[in-house]
Amino acid sequence: MKRFLLNLPIARLFLILNVSSATFVLLIALSVYLIYRAQQDLEHSFDKRYQSYLLADEIRQSSDDLTRFARLYVVTGEPRFKQYYEDILAIQEGTKPRPQNYNRIYWDFLAHDQQKPRPDEMAIPLEDLMQNYGFTAREFELLQKSKNSSDGLAATETKAMQTLESTMHTDSAREEGAALARKLMHDEEYLAYVANIMKPIDEFYGIVDERTNNEVALYKSRIRTQLIVLMAMVLATLVVMFVSYFVIRMKVSDPLRLIYKEALTGFNNKINIDSSDEIGVLANAINRISEDIKIKTAFVKAIGDGDLSQTLPVTSEEDKLGTSLLKMREDLTKIREEDTRRTWTNEGLARFGEILQQNTDMQSVCEKLLSNLVRYVNANQGGLFLVEQQKDK
Repeated sequence: MKRFLLNLPIARLFLILNVSSATFVLLIALSVYLIYRAQQDLEHSFDKRYQSYLLADEIRQSSDDLTRFARLYVVTGEPRFKQYYEDILAIQEGTKPRPQNYNRIYWDFLAHDQQKPRPDEMAIPLEDLMQNYGFTAREFELLQKSKNSSDGLAATETKAMQTLESTMHTDSAREEGAALARKLMHDEEYLAYVANIMKPIDEFYGIVDERTNNEVALYKSRIRTQLIVLMAMVLATLVVMFVSYFVIRMKVSDPLRLIYKEALTGFNNKINIDSSDEIGVLANAINRISEDIKIKTAFVKAIGDGDLSQTLPVTSEEDKLGTSLLKMREDLTKIREEDTRRTWTNEGLARFGEILQQNTDMQSVCEKLLSNLVRYVNANQGGLFLVEQQKDK
C-alpha cells in the first residue's frame, strides 16, 4: 500500500482525496436532511395522533353535550337549551360555523352566561375533518359508526323534546309529557344508545394508539438509523482527513523538506526519494543537475589549473553551459598554442642573436648556430649552405 501511495501521482492523489471528502460531505448533508425529514414526519405523526384524539373526543363530548342539553330542556323547558342542542348538531353537519378551538371548554361557559367564549370559524362537516387527517378505513368506519349511533340517540332525544312540546297546552298534560320525556331520556334503550356511541370510540382509541405507535416507532427507527449513518460518515470523514494528513506529509512535506535541506548545502549530497511521483521526478532531475554541475565544476577547476586536455560530456544540444565550456576550452587551447609559438619564436631569435653577438669568427658562428638550431627544433641533423656570388655576375 505504501509503495502504491509513493508511486501515485500527486495530482491524482489530490483528486482522490478531494472526491472522497466531497462525497462524505454530501453524504453527511444527505444524512442530516434525512434526519430532518424523519423528525418532521415524527412531529407530523404526533400531530395526527393528537388531532385524531381530538376528533374522537369531539364525538364523545358532543354526545355528552347533546344528552345534557336535551335533559335540561326536558326538565326546564327553556328554549335556549334546545337551541344549543340544535347548534351542536348543526356544527357536526357543517351547516353552522365551528367555534375557534372547539376542543376546549365551550358549551359549559355558554350555558352559564349565554356568551360565546370564542368567535366562530368557517363551517366544515365533522366527516370532512376526519378525512382530512388521513384516518384509515377502519378508523373512519368506527367513528362513522359512533356518529350514526349518535344520530340515533339524537332521534330519541328529539322525540323526547317533541313529546314535551306536544303536551304543554295544559298543566296535567305537561306533567305527563315531561314524565314520558324524562323516561325516554333515562331508560335502558337510551343508555344502550350511549354505550353504542362510546364503544366504537373506545375501539378507535385502541386502533389509533396502535397505528400511531407503529408510525412513531418507524420514524424513531429511521432517525436512529440516520444518526448511525451520520456518525459513520463523520467518522469516515475524520479518517480521510487523518489519512490525508499523513499521506500528504509522506508524499509532499517530507520530500520538500529534504530537498530544501539539500539546497542549503548546495546539493552536495544525492537526494534519496524513493518514489515515481512528481516529487520523485523533481528529485531525480535535481540529482542529475547536481551531478552535471559537479562534473562541470571539476572541468572548470581543471581548466583553471591549466589542464586543457580535460573532456566534458554534453548531455544534449540544449546543454548550453556544457557547449559554452567546451568552446571556452577550445579558445584557451588556441590561445595557449599561439602563446607557445610566439614564445618559441622569441626565445629562438633571442638565443641566435646572442650567438651572433658573442662570436665574430664565421666558422665558430656557423657551428654554434647549427648546433643550437638542431636542438631547438628537435631535428636529427642540420646543415648550413653558403652561397658565393661572383662579382661579375
